[in-house]
Amino acid sequence: MATKKQSAPQEDVATHQALAESAELVGDGTGEALPEISQDEIDAAAVPAAPEPPAEPDPSLEASVETSTVRVLCTTTLGANRYQPNNVIEGVPADVLSQYAGSLDPHPDAIAFAKAEGGPTLQYEA
Repeated sequence: MATKKQSAPQEDVATHQALAESAELVGDGTGEALPEISQDEIDAAAVPAAPEPPAEPDPSLEASVETSTVRVLCTTTLGANRYQPNNVIEGVPADVLSQYAGSLDPHPDAIAFAKAEGGPTLQYEA
């Protein structure tokens, strides 16, 4: 004989709808009123306006970027420029040097060798 599963009692949807319609919803929808907030509290919580920017940039705030002179070890592209082996590049920023450590050599002997071999000295351009 087959047994019939008993289902969980179903909720009375009509009862819930009637309760929801009769409930007075105020404030945030939970049925509880929101607290009163004074204008002073609103003003105190307001974000202050941004200060006026300086008319001219302050030179003392500019970060000094450490640069190096390097010898190019293999054909390398830095920014929009392509450099060949034994090019000497002046003014290479430290972050670029660290990114291309396998292609650039900042050692003074390497720079002297490239110059002795007739490598051109170029300025770094980003």
